[in-house]
Amino acid sequence: CFQIERYDIIDLDEVTRLQHKYLTKVGCIDNVNLFAAGSEYHPVLCDRYGLVISNYALSEMPRDVQKDYVKNICLRSDHGYLTCNDRIEGIEQITGRNVSPDIKGERTSNFIISW
Repeated sequence: CFQIERYDIIDLDEVTRLQHKYLTKVGCIDNVNLFAAGSEYHPVLCDRYGLVISNYALSEMPRDVQKDYVKNICLRSDHGYLTCNDRIEGIEQITGRNVSPDIKGERTSNFIISW
């Protein structure tokens, strides 16, 4: 485990349950907050984040969830790394973002957004 003040993990309910089980087993659950995206998801979790990472998941969420996530997570993050296979609603609001092709050998429609 790294000495990080706080982790907030937002994912599908089934995935967060699996993450909880794993993190509990390895003893790294103390500063981890797990949130299931969906109807009970409350996107305002922290005033400021140091880093947000999404590995294709955000680009596959419904557009309204994307908008909320961008507004309440990405725009509150100093840095971000998002792998995408479709556009993300509201992402143009992030100043200083860089869009680049995904790793060579992946689908040509995949791309990376970083800031």
